[in-house]
Amino acid sequence: MELGKGSIALSPLPFDREVKVAIPLGEHKEMEVDLKLKLHKRGDPSLRLSLALSDGERRFLQNRRPVVSTAMRKVLGLQESLREEEVPVVAVLGSGGGVRAMTGFYGSLLGLEHLGLVDCISYIAGVSGSTWCMAPLYQNASWSGEHGLEAQMSRAKCKILASKAPAFSQDKWWEYSKDMQAKAESGQLLSFTDIWGLMLQDSLFGKARLRPAR
Repeated sequence: MELGKGSIALSPLPFDREVKVAIPLGEHKEMEVDLKLKLHKRGDPSLRLSLALSDGERRFLQNRRPVVSTAMRKVLGLQESLREEEVPVVAVLGSGGGVRAMTGFYGSLLGLEHLGLVDCISYIAGVSGSTWCMAPLYQNASWSGEHGLEAQMSRAKCKILASKAPAFSQDKWWEYSKDMQAKAESGQLLSFTDIWGLMLQDSLFGKARLRPAR
């Protein structure tokens, strides 16, 4: 016999101490259970929970500071390089918005490159369409070198302007339907925009296309 379904938040519960919790199961229904949370460590954790930077992130910033310092000295016309504690951590953020966001992010990075400011940046981050710009850059460590960004922009432009007819094949629509079903099963809303996004991702990345945004 099914009594009903309910959920509780685990974050307020204490560790290693048994407490009684009332779980609502519907109108005028609840079940009282005894819960005790325990933390078990199994090898290396796949998720790191901390407010501090990881050792790898600290090493990255340590190695990045001389690059940023040299770039800022050149851009600002300084006679001396910045001291380590004076070097800022600069991030460039991209918005969502499909091809518009991808195009805008490419344009912003290209503008910064022309101004000699790319080497002043330590991080780039984005969501949705901006990640379509970022993904290929992450695969090319020298993208900020001579003509690297312009070459990537040219490839993206050719893919976007190419015929979308292959995206309407039966095999492609079968792949799209599986992605859409997975998104629906996770409780998210679906719209025609999801299909269009999958088609664009397929045009840009082919078999290595990204999963739908969640």
